[in-house]
Amino acid sequence: MRKPKAPEANRARILDAAIEEFAARGFKGASMDAIRRIVEFTYNYYLEHQGFVRLVVAENQAGGRRLRKSRAMRSLNRSIIDTLQRVLQRGQQDGTFRPDLDAVEIHKAIAALGMFNVTNQHTFSAIFRREMGTRGDVAGRRAMVTDMILQYVANRS
Repeated sequence: MRKPKAPEANRARILDAAIEEFAARGFKGASMDAIRRIVEFTYNYYLEHQGFVRLVVAENQAGGRRLRKSRAMRSLNRSIIDTLQRVLQRGQQDGTFRPDLDAVEIHKAIAALGMFNVTNQHTFSAIFRREMGTRGDVAGRRAMVTDMILQYVANRS
């Protein structure tokens, strides 16, 4: 299996640029649209880079031994978390988002929902006779994941 060329660094650069440009416009609701973009981008990234997802699964099966030894790997997701945290804080300041959000937990939920579509595509397809991965209703599944995250972060008061 070929190792992707710096997928996390590319992802972080694209995400940072997109979020900063969009959020800089400053209109109400920008935080919600920025979260939508993060979720959609992440979901698409996993579909388009299934080799990366398989590497993550393999590393988990190995007990995370390689990642625990690598300082560089621990810092890879830092820019994504920092960007997500800034968007969450803006939404909290304008009252769009609930006050008790944790960027790492939100990222974890986005990753879990997005990666499932790749990691379980064959078994889920066989059991439930529904196309997964890059087949079937990709837009519908992505929209459902996005809506779930948006509903969670939204201020309900």
